[in-house]
Amino acid sequence: MANQISRKFQNVTWKNIETKDAVNCHILLNFDDGTTQILKAVVSNPSEGSPNPDWTQIMEEIGADLIDSNTTEAIQARDSQRESDRLTQEDQAAKNLEFQKQEALFSMKLESFEIEAIKNSTDRASKALIRKSKSVLEVQAYTTILLMKELENANKQESTTEEPK
Repeated sequence: MANQISRKFQNVTWKNIETKDAVNCHILLNFDDGTTQILKAVVSNPSEGSPNPDWTQIMEEIGADLIDSNTTEAIQARDSQRESDRLTQEDQAAKNLEFQKQEALFSMKLESFEIEAIKNSTDRASKALIRKSKSVLEVQAYTTILLMKELENANKQESTTEEPK
């Protein structure tokens, strides 16, 4: 079993910046076999009667001022990361919304061309308007217009094929 040859405290920040009675830290342990182990720990300020050697070492080597500074930096980094995450989530939500709108538009166009009268229509210009539509409302409007044209054409054909009396 390897023996510990050194111990160093890193990333020391106050657990509670107001009370300053405990710190969060990483303890870097080096062993005589060349291995290193990093432990995450909370070291607290002992009561008056029983000294904590880790607390004493941290206060001597690092000091309260540097811990204050580290804590402030850690809080700012955390807040910055949260803001970045929030912006990323908003951006992703906007992309998802746009994707859903495009999917709905595409689906509406497909449904429009499944209508028999539109499928069989020879009015290429009106069909192109449906295909090039940028919104669901445009698809609906151009589909309605084309259906009305096809209905008029059907009525004209019926009236011309009927024999006069």
